[in-house]
Amino acid sequence: MTTEARAFGLRIGEAMDLTTGWDFRKEEDRERARSYVEGKKPMLLIGSPMCTMFSQLQNLSPWTSEKRRRWGEAREHIRFVVD
Repeated sequence: MTTEARAFGLRIGEAMDLTTGWDFRKEEDRERARSYVEGKKPMLLIGSPMCTMFSQLQNLSPWTSEKRRRWGEAREHIRFVVD
């Protein structure tokens, strides 16, 4: 998204994902993100689900306790992003 935004001459903000050091499973990262949004007041936010748990490939393997745990994390991530 950052590359495409720059191509259109848009100002970019923070990319908040695991590759840039953000982990919304951690409350402190969620709080930092809330503070960023409140302080910068961006005109547009783009949120994405955790790719792994929302992939159709999940249908190929059985549900285990570990998979249910990760599903819970993924749902919590979506709740946070939508909020």
